[in-house]
Amino acid sequence: MTAPTQDQAQQILGDVGGLLQDLTEVQTSLLSVLHQKREAMANGEIQQLSDLQPIEEEINGRLKACFERRSEILQRGQSQGVAATTLAEMTNHLSDQTDGKIGNLQEQFQESRDRIRDLQLEHLTNWVIAQKSLLHVSQILEIVATGGKIKPTYGKDDFCARGALVDHEA
Repeated sequence: MTAPTQDQAQQILGDVGGLLQDLTEVQTSLLSVLHQKREAMANGEIQQLSDLQPIEEEINGRLKACFERRSEILQRGQSQGVAATTLAEMTNHLSDQTDGKIGNLQEQFQESRDRIRDLQLEHLTNWVIAQKSLLHVSQILEIVATGGKIKPTYGKDDFCARGALVDHEA
């Protein structure tokens, strides 16, 4: 395969730049929604959580569209002779074709990576809050089920409230 022409390389780099701008908007929107979701979970605002669900679904659709665009750009670059598995690799290869004129794409890649890390942390925080809430609810159910008098898992009695499957013979 031959290397892409300078015009083709500039077109691909322009598409990468556009994708990174769109991805920045989507990531920023998702980060905002996750923050709102965390606040709603922490404050027990069930209605706000319900209101955020369609917004999350719309952002998810936009993320999928970005992923599809990424795949299309990579395929087009590969069909034009650029052997790369990531957009960053492709950008580096194409910088030779455009005399190193790739603008601020490397900075945009790094900013996107930083936002991905922020998103991962926000998702983890939300997951921890959800798990704490689940634990709290399960403890309340256990108190209701046992009347607040929890029996030990293992003991001399024939029946134990907890661990009954392990303690009883079939």
